[in-house]
Amino acid sequence: MIEWLARYSAVPSVYFRTREGVEYAGIGAAWEMRIADSFSTKDLIDSAQSILKSRSYSDGEGALPAFIGGMPFDRESDDPQWRGAGFGAVRLFVPEALRIRDQSGSFLIASTEVRPTDTIHDILSRLDVVLAGYAPPTSPGRLESHSRWTIVADDSRDDWDRGVWHALSHISTNRVSKVVLSRHVRLRCDGRPDRWEVLERLRRFDDSCFTFLFDFGLGASFVGASPEQLFKLEEDRLAVDCIAGTMSPPTGYGDDEQIERLMLADEKICREHEHVAGLLRDDISALCLEDAPSVEPRIMRLRTLRHLRSIQRGRLRPGTSLGDVITRLHPSAAVGGRPRPEALELIRSLEPHARGWYAGPVGYVSADRAEFAVAIRSALVDKDGAWAYAGAGIVAGSDPEAEWSETAHKLQAFLRAVNASADPH
Repeated sequence: MIEWLARYSAVPSVYFRTREGVEYAGIGAAWEMRIADSFSTKDLIDSAQSILKSRSYSDGEGALPAFIGGMPFDRESDDPQWRGAGFGAVRLFVPEALRIRDQSGSFLIASTEVRPTDTIHDILSRLDVVLAGYAPPTSPGRLESHSRWTIVADDSRDDWDRGVWHALSHISTNRVSKVVLSRHVRLRCDGRPDRWEVLERLRRFDDSCFTFLFDFGLGASFVGASPEQLFKLEEDRLAVDCIAGTMSPPTGYGDDEQIERLMLADEKICREHEHVAGLLRDDISALCLEDAPSVEPRIMRLRTLRHLRSIQRGRLRPGTSLGDVITRLHPSAAVGGRPRPEALELIRSLEPHARGWYAGPVGYVSADRAEFAVAIRSALVDKDGAWAYAGAGIVAGSDPEAEWSETAHKLQAFLRAVNASADPH
């Protein structure tokens, strides 16, 4: 799939892989929706699904085609670099050519916008051109992997410490209960940066993550491998991930049961997880008519890190739309904080960089389902290098040095992934 995208290098290009291994790869835009100042995120998401309900068909497993896209972490925080690369707003598009691969196989879908003057012959001719022009290769290709990435610039440690102490002062006076602060580093590679190579390495390094890439042809690509699902909605059934609390496995702790006991005995990790889980329970109760008991936190094992993860489920209340779900859940306490308005204001004042699509939702919308990941463990790759991002949750008892170390572990994990061989592990 990635080789197919790299072969044509058309724009926009998109790749999205779920944790279950279902892959979506899209080229071109048959239909695109972008947010306007007078158009809310909820309106855009609901309009996209309404269009699909009236115009798409079903393959028996789900409605097709799908809008694929994402949105910024914070719409009110603008940045010329992100905006110039096409990532300044909410963007959803139906690819002209969409390849989907799951356990049953792979298929190619062509889409085109129907104009009032079109005849059936016009429509079929355009679809034939798409199918012929983006035909999958008869034999799988291979992306060569030779470049090495290194960190060449970092945020100021003193500024980080001051930011954490400032956040803790707000927590101590109950203005916020949690705030997530992020840092970014500049990466360089010893060759020409190749977005497809980065994506392929991330996908192969840890297949338990969502993997994604978006490229709008404006000089930079957004790519990442995130462990965190914002939500999955199938008809009226909602599932929400709670991933909060991180540990890099200590030396000598090779057994996951040992690490799980260690994490569950860590007061700060458990406090952070329970804080996010409690807020998610409130969100589920507001969105759902009935909700199932949440699953007790268990360890989530990644190649280089361990997280505490729990899952919450429910059935949507009548009249609750997909737009209601995404605006209620994003930004989650796991990447923003609570209360949300105060946490966002604190992030804007303390972080020296704009997050852009980092920590924003990325995923797909179809007529009867939707799934979005939280775009963490990600980077904006340009012609000279990349900006990589990582964050840490600040709660009562947080220590600036420990939080800096947590973000360093996350950044090193990302660096290790993009430097890994493309050979299967």
